[in-house]
Amino acid sequence: MRPDAERYPSANDDDAIAEIASGVLSKQIAARYGVTPYAVRKRLAKHPDYSQAVIDQAESFVEDATDEAMRLAEG
Repeated sequence: MRPDAERYPSANDDDAIAEIASGVLSKQIAARYGVTPYAVRKRLAKHPDYSQAVIDQAESFVEDATDEAMRLAEG
């Protein structure tokens, strides 16, 4: 096991999955624990809800970008 993975507590996997689904980046989660984004993604990839969380994250990015574009077009 990589040292990064040891520093990232497993008890937070469900919370991290929820964050990913809401648009939080793995690098933001990684920074909180002092690990690499790769370590976060590798660990969370084993979670049964990870694939759906990534899909939800992408949808969140699209919604945010669309909202921003609409605001810029109005102003």
